[in-house]
Amino acid sequence: MIVALYECGKIPKEIRQTLIKLSINERFISRTLHRYRETGDVLDRPREGCPRSVRTPKLIHAVCEWVRRNLLQKQKRLAGEMKVSNDL
Repeated sequence: MIVALYECGKIPKEIRQTLIKLSINERFISRTLHRYRETGDVLDRPREGCPRSVRTPKLIHAVCEWVRRNLLQKQKRLAGEMKVSNDL
């Protein structure tokens, strides 16, 4: 909707006035339009680097408990059951 209003010739302040009932602030509108002008789309840009790890304290505790109960099980099976990669 922001891009459509921009394409109709509206500036960010006018767009905000039009969308005021949706509680959209001017900063969000400016960032969206900037991304649209740069990439031609409003979707998130691809990010560099590795995705965030699933190695959380909760998961570490769950793995320790699972290993304690199943000392002879393979890591690959554990990873499959916990739905994570096997390079914990």
